Amino acid sequence: MRNTLAQWLEYYQTLHHTAIDLSLDRIRLVAQNMGLLPVSVPTFMVAGTNGKGTTLACLDALLREQGYCTGRLTSPHLIHYNERITLSDVPVADDLLIEAFSAIEQQRGDTTLSFFEINVLAALWVFQQQQVDVVLLEVGMGGRLDACNIVDADVAIITTVDLDHQAWLGDTREKIGKEKAGIMRPGQPVILADPIMPDTVLTHAQQLGSPCYHCGVDYRVLLLKDQWSLVSGDHVWQALPVPHTPFNNAAAAIVALQYHRDFRAPTQAECQKVLSDFYVTGRCHHMALVCDVVLDVAHNAQSAAYLAEHLQKYPVVGKTYALFSVLADKDIEAIVAPLLPSVDQWHYAPLIDIERAASVAQMTECLPDHALQQSTLSVGYKSMLQHVQPQDRIVIFGSFFTVAAMLEEIH
Repeated sequence: MRNTLAQWLEYYQTLHHTAIDLSLDRIRLVAQNMGLLPVSVPTFMVAGTNGKGTTLACLDALLREQGYCTGRLTSPHLIHYNERITLSDVPVADDLLIEAFSAIEQQRGDTTLSFFEINVLAALWVFQQQQVDVVLLEVGMGGRLDACNIVDADVAIITTVDLDHQAWLGDTREKIGKEKAGIMRPGQPVILADPIMPDTVLTHAQQLGSPCYHCGVDYRVLLLKDQWSLVSGDHVWQALPVPHTPFNNAAAAIVALQYHRDFRAPTQAECQKVLSDFYVTGRCHHMALVCDVVLDVAHNAQSAAYLAEHLQKYPVVGKTYALFSVLADKDIEAIVAPLLPSVDQWHYAPLIDIERAASVAQMTECLPDHALQQSTLSVGYKSMLQHVQPQDRIVIFGSFFTVAAMLEEIH
């Protein structure tokens, strides 16, 4: 008998024979049995190597500013599983999740499902029961065979395409782009947030007859020192506040709303209000503690390069200390390289109780000789606190697990 959320989550962690199973037949069957398809309200879906969560969070905020009740699915979570499924940006309650899991069990039969497939079904059930106005879905990995893709999205957004999860998605940007393009639907708008997209993405949109709105081609982001502007079709948004997220992610959210048939483009005032204090926990997330502490889930070369650019844009008078840990299946050298010019002192430690964690030896090989090995992230953080001054900065990055562990430590 499973009475608590923790018991349900433990059960679903081991239900399927593999953690990742890229196919849609099993989840589609259960979703149909549950009466979850087709989704009856407007739907946005976001795929991409980086920027999915921030783009979706910005879109969520814009929709809520217009008075809509949103249902949003993201992954992974940082502290609590409930963060993955939100209702108007509020994590879903344990009781409602338990009801969702019970509903899945009643219709699952002998079909086994991966943990992420359970997440998608639970989210769709919660959104249906709570009668949200709009559904926002973040693809977990890839797109074409991701569990979210049982839903036909009205607007697809592809943020960036870069090398990550190569074992599953392919070893070139063209192959990975083709997988991510799988979330497109015939005749439905596609927003491409990165000016440089693989040809496979553009070709797939053309083949489907999907109107394609490409950053730098169909809409433009104009950057100034302390503000930015966006021009898309007949709409111009001027002097927008600089968000703690890539400009292209915020722009894609605005343009996606503009081109969804059921919504209107956000006004200048709505964009000003949303972006003035917009941030996503763990994404270039600044905390004013003993000094400026920056937490970022950067876990591949592209996201690490953006973090490095962000640090250079906001320099500190003192030193920059880094606390780093990462998963073994990542390109550690490519993640570290962009940060080398920005970091004065490195600390690193293994992720405890994480099966996929990189070993100390793997990290040592890719870090500068002066990097300080610590037994745990907590020990590393406390060690830095003994030396930092108010004018210094601490940067914690490398994985969702790294940021999650330190958020709990700091709080």
